[in-house]
Amino acid sequence: MGKKVYIAWGFLVVSIIGLLVFIGFETNKQISDYIHLENELEEAASIYVHNENVDLTGGEVKINIKKLKNKGYIDSISVGDDTCSGSVIVTNNHMKNSYNAQIKCKKYKSLKN
Repeated sequence: MGKKVYIAWGFLVVSIIGLLVFIGFETNKQISDYIHLENELEEAASIYVHNENVDLTGGEVKINIKKLKNKGYIDSISVGDDTCSGSVIVTNNHMKNSYNAQIKCKKYKSLKN
């Protein structure tokens, strides 16, 4: 009976590890979709700033992501059925602008500062 118990426990441990790995991959895939949206928003904001001649002399401008969508700079502000809100903060760093998308969704919130 001792050998059967070890086999059962071994099977249980392998199953739990397999389940945790599967959950990890699924979570990582979902997060990567949100990070992809953040990157798309930053790119759209860059084009918006250039095309709309946004004044950055004050050092920083916040662009609402709904504005980027409504003006056609980005197609979607959703990941699947999860619609996001937020903004892209554009900072004038002398000769180069930096773009930082901050989104809030039901299943995700930006980690960037």
